[in-house]
Amino acid sequence: MKRLIASMLAACLVTGAAAAAEPDTTQNAQLEAVTRSVKAQLDIGDQYTDFYGQLDDDGLEPYWNLQWEAPGERIGVEASQDGVIRWYSRNTDGIARYGDDFPPQLPKITREQAQAAAQAFAKRVLKSGETVVFEENTDSARPLNTDSFYLYGTLHYNGLPTPVSISMSVRTSNLEVYRYNRNADKRVGAIPSKTPSVRQADAAALLRGTRKLQLVYTTQTGDGKPLDKAVLRYVPEDVDNFIVDAQSGKLVNLTALMEQLARNGATADASAGDGGTMSGAAKEQGLSEAEQQGADLLRDVLSKEALDQKLRAMGELGLSGFQIMNASYRVNRESKDVSCYLSYTKGSGEAQAHKYASVDAKTGALQSLYTYGEAPEQPAGRYTGEAAQTQAEAFLAKYESARFAKTGLYKSDEGDNRAVSLVYAQQENGYPFPENQYTVGINRENGTVDRFTSSWTEGVTFDDAQNLIGADQAMDAYFGSFTVTLGYIAVPVKIDPNIYPQYAKAGYTYLYEWRLGYQAEQDGRCYGVDAKTGEALFIKTAKAEGLQYGDVDLAKYPQAATLASYGIGFTGGALQPQKQLTQADLLALLLSTDGYSYDPEAEKGLDQLYEAAYSRGLLTRTERAPEAAVTRTGLVKMLISAAGYGKAAELPGIYRTTFTDEAAIPAADLGYVAIAQGMGLVRGDEKGRFQPGDAATREQAIIVLYNYMSR
Repeated sequence: MKRLIASMLAACLVTGAAAAAEPDTTQNAQLEAVTRSVKAQLDIGDQYTDFYGQLDDDGLEPYWNLQWEAPGERIGVEASQDGVIRWYSRNTDGIARYGDDFPPQLPKITREQAQAAAQAFAKRVLKSGETVVFEENTDSARPLNTDSFYLYGTLHYNGLPTPVSISMSVRTSNLEVYRYNRNADKRVGAIPSKTPSVRQADAAALLRGTRKLQLVYTTQTGDGKPLDKAVLRYVPEDVDNFIVDAQSGKLVNLTALMEQLARNGATADASAGDGGTMSGAAKEQGLSEAEQQGADLLRDVLSKEALDQKLRAMGELGLSGFQIMNASYRVNRESKDVSCYLSYTKGSGEAQAHKYASVDAKTGALQSLYTYGEAPEQPAGRYTGEAAQTQAEAFLAKYESARFAKTGLYKSDEGDNRAVSLVYAQQENGYPFPENQYTVGINRENGTVDRFTSSWTEGVTFDDAQNLIGADQAMDAYFGSFTVTLGYIAVPVKIDPNIYPQYAKAGYTYLYEWRLGYQAEQDGRCYGVDAKTGEALFIKTAKAEGLQYGDVDLAKYPQAATLASYGIGFTGGALQPQKQLTQADLLALLLSTDGYSYDPEAEKGLDQLYEAAYSRGLLTRTERAPEAAVTRTGLVKMLISAAGYGKAAELPGIYRTTFTDEAAIPAADLGYVAIAQGMGLVRGDEKGRFQPGDAATREQAIIVLYNYMSR
C-alpha cells in the first residue's frame, strides 16, 4: 500500500514538475507581433545580423525594447504592446553629429523640407485619428554645424491638441528621420468626446476672471532697457493655472489640485584683516597707479570680528547660538562698494540651521539675510498675520527708518512653513513702485528675521497719475493677448486602489486623466498694459528685431535674407548694403555666425564685441580700429583666417590667381586672395579685376560670408 501511494505521489510530482517547466510562448508570440508591426511602420529590411527584444513590465504600461544591429548601423525602438512606437533611434557610423567650424556651414536643406519629411514619418507611426503639429522655429533657426533639424510639436487627436509631445531629428544630408520620441503619457480613463457642451465665449469669460492686474509704477520695458521715468502700468500678478471643463462648464484649478495631492503624499573663503591696515604701505612697495587704486578700495573696511559684532547686536536676526564659519570680501566693479558675506551654522545633523548675511564692509549695514534648514512639516507658530507684520515693521522702522517711511505693504505670503514673507514697496501718488522694496521673512515660531533683502534706487522720477484707464479696460487689453483654445488637457486625479489596483501596487497615488477643456494661451509675452494709453506691451526678442532689415526689399538681397533667417547679419534693423564696411561691422557679422548679437547701444557693447573677437582670434588688441574702413583684401583675410586657413595662406611663392590685377595684390596677401578665389568666395568685376585696395561694402561682406557658409 505504501509502495502504491509512493508511486502515485512520485507520478504526481513528475507530472507537476513537467507542467511547471512547460515553456510559456506568450512573450515569444507578442515579440513576433510587435516586431512585424514596427518593421512595417519603419520600413526596416532584413539586412541586420543581430536582433534582440526585451520586455519591460512595471505593471502599468508594458513595453518592448527592440534592437537591430549590422556592421556600422544600429536601430533602437521602444514600442508598446500594441505596436505604438514611443521612441526610435537609428545610428550610422561615420556621420558627425556636431562640428565647431567657424564660421559654420549652412544646412543643405530648408526647415520646410525637414518638416515635410517629419510629417511623412508621422503618418507611418501615429495611430488613427492622430496628427502632429510642430511649433515654429523649434530649431532656434540655427541648425549650423549639425547634421539635422530638430522639430518639436504637439500630438493632436481628433484635431484637438493633447498633453503628448512629439519630437524628431531630421538629417540634413538625406532628409532621414533618425530620431523620434513620443513622450510616455501615463493616464487613466478613456479619451473623452471631442464635442464640447460649453461655448468658447463662456469659457473665455470664466478664464478672464482668473487673471489679475495690479496698477504700479515701473521703469521696466520689453527690450530690457529701463525708462528714464517711472510710469504707471497695469502688470499681471502670478495666478494659479485654471482650465474650464468643456462638458460641465466649471473652472478647474490645476495648481490647487497638484498642491492638494502633494499634501496628501502623492508621488507622481579667506577672511580679511582689520580695517585700516589692508592697504598699508602699498606705495612703499612699488604698486602701480591702478594697483594702488584697487588697494585703496579696501581702505577702512571692518574686520570679520567687527562685522560679526554688529550683526549680533541686531537681536532681531536671531544669531544667538550660531557660530560664524567664514567671511568673504567682494568689490563691486561698477559701484566700487565693498560687501562682506558671512556664514553661520547652528546645531548638527538634521537639526542644523544656517544663516548667510551680506553687509556693507565699511559700515556693517545689513544688505541681505537668508536662513536655511529643516522646516516644519506643517505651518504653525505664533507669528503669523498681524503678529508677523508687526515684527517686520518694527525691524524696518528701527534700521531703515527713512526709506521705510516711504513704503507700504505690497504683498505677503504665508505659504512657507518656516517664515511669513512680507514685501514693502515705495508708494508714490498712492501707487506702489515695486522696484524699490524691502522683503522681510519673519520666523513663525520665535518672530526673528529669517530673511531680508532690499532693492532701492534713489533719485527716481515719477510720471503723474492723471488720465488713467480703468481696470476693466486694462484687463480687456491684457486678456486680448490670449487665445482660448479647446483641447485634451491632463488633469491630476487621485488613484482609487479599488478601481486601479495595479497602479496603487506600483506606488502611484495619482495619475492623469484627459478632459476636454478650454485653456487660455498667450500670443507672445504681454508684460503689462500702459495705464494711460491702454496699449498692451510685449517682450521683444533682440534677435528677431535686430535682423529685420527695414531699409531694403530683402527679395533683392537673397544672401542677406538667407543669413538673417539663421540669426546671422547686422543688428540695428538696417542692412545698408552700399555702406562702407567698418572693422566693427565685419566683426559683428562674423561673430553673429556663432550666436553673438552685437548691441551698439549698450553701454559697453563695443568693448564686449571686441572681447568676443579677441577670444576668437579674429584680431589682436593692437589692431582695434572700429571705424576703420575694411578693404576687399582685409575682408578676405579676416574670413580666411577665421576659417583656419591663415597659416596655409602665408606660405610664400606657391599661389596664383586669375585676376587681371594680380600684380596689385601685395605678396603677403596673395595667398589669402587665391584661397578665397579657389573656394568660390570672390570673383572679379567685368574686367576681371579683384581691386584689392578698394573699400568693401556691407553687401559684399554678406555675399562673401554666404558663399563660404554655403560651399
